[in-house]
Amino acid sequence: DPATPNDPDDDGDSETGVKNIIKVYDGQPASITVTTTPEGLTVKYWLETEEGEKVYGDTNPEVTNAGVYKVWYQVSDPDGNYKTVENYAYITINRKPIDVPTANTGLVYDGQPKTGVDEGTGYTLENNVETDAGEYTATATLDSNYCWMDESTDDADIDWEISPANPKIGGEEQDPDDPATPNDPDDDGDSETGV
Repeated sequence: DPATPNDPDDDGDSETGVKNIIKVYDGQPASITVTTTPEGLTVKYWLETEEGEKVYGDTNPEVTNAGVYKVWYQVSDPDGNYKTVENYAYITINRKPIDVPTANTGLVYDGQPKTGVDEGTGYTLENNVETDAGEYTATATLDSNYCWMDESTDDADIDWEISPANPKIGGEEQDPDDPATPNDPDDDGDSETGV
């Protein structure tokens, strides 16, 4: 009459005596803990997979990446004084939430490549570096161990732009949004307009 293990999302005390593990991805391995009374009973393990027979081994499986894992264990007595028991527990590693990257602002064309969205941990970027003035859309794709702060996992589009530079005339930078004032007709000195 084997005890019923907890559901994967329940890491409280279990009838089986083995708790589930629930954690957020942190790059560190996780494994179940099986303690026996009396000490010295033999414990073997098997990490359930979609394919393959149940073959117990001496090594307690450790898992690192996000996912739900079912770990079987078998407790036996080499001396035959205790019955052999087998059951399982779950290890649930949830994706780590991160912020959607934001666009860099104030970029102005100068002939050099500009980074519109910075690289970071947990995602890869496409179309985040350009040279010419214009409007662009970078795409952030999550690594499998991460999610966005709202728990979504879809690709995120981030709009960014490189503004056109102001040209120079006669060595003077000209801003069409704030045009320079020409000299009076009777003034042939240097002019803000460069002419």
